[in-house]
Amino acid sequence: VRVTNDGTYAAENINVILKEGDKEVGREVLATIVEGSNATASFTWVPTPGKHTLTYEISNDIPESQYENNVLVHTKTVEDENTIPGFGPWAVLMAFTVVVVVLLGRRR
Repeated sequence: VRVTNDGTYAAENINVILKEGDKEVGREVLATIVEGSNATASFTWVPTPGKHTLTYEISNDIPESQYENNVLVHTKTVEDENTIPGFGPWAVLMAFTVVVVVLLGRRR
């Protein structure tokens, strides 16, 4: 996550929090970001298949003129690697059943 300081003063002790839903899954404190520059916070997130809402929250001890830009919400969909992309397990099972029925019908 790249954090930018658009203010006119240096920001110190910036908390960068990663949440999945309501659960905190990572936190990093950035020591200082001088005005007009940026820093990067890195997190390790091991997802499970499905839709996930990730929230990145930024806070520090210095008063700000804008707080609404301190939260970023990102939705990420992770597909199951064990299935064919775009097909769920029921679709694969149905396709397999159709192939078997067709092959058995040809034998008669």
